[in-house]
Amino acid sequence: MPHLITKACMAGGKRRAAGDIVELSEAEGRSLILMGRADKAPVVEKPKISDRSIALDKSDAPAPKKRARKAKNAS
Repeated sequence: MPHLITKACMAGGKRRAAGDIVELSEAEGRSLILMGRADKAPVVEKPKISDRSIALDKSDAPAPKKRARKAKNAS
């Protein structure tokens, strides 16, 4: 289970700094939470992957507008 380390400590057999997210065993995680050195890590949702391609058959985006040529004065 992932845990968020709140204070520098030894966890998982290595030195951990505050802010690290570490996979710990249930017993070790529980003991660090009781000591106030860790919390359960918040669940982070992955952002939706968007298709940024333009003007393809499978694209969601509209085709770009093309610039028109300027008319030359025939004076």
